[in-house]
Amino acid sequence: MARTGSSRPVTAICWVIDNVEILGVFPADTHSPVLYPIALVQGAKPEAQGLLNFLASSQAAAIFSRYGFTVPK
Repeated sequence: MARTGSSRPVTAICWVIDNVEILGVFPADTHSPVLYPIALVQGAKPEAQGLLNFLASSQAAAIFSRYGFTVPK
């Protein structure tokens, strides 16, 4: 994350990424859940269905869980 050019510290609200110092975490009960909807659009390539199928699989759910995501049942 680039600095703004001022000498004041820069603070931002962001998703967890590498090389960022985490100063705090908002409690889950203080905001609506963060959702990542996914859908196929008309004219999508056939490979897109494969990606959608993978993202809905138990294998993908394990990966999401490992990185701190809550996976809906």
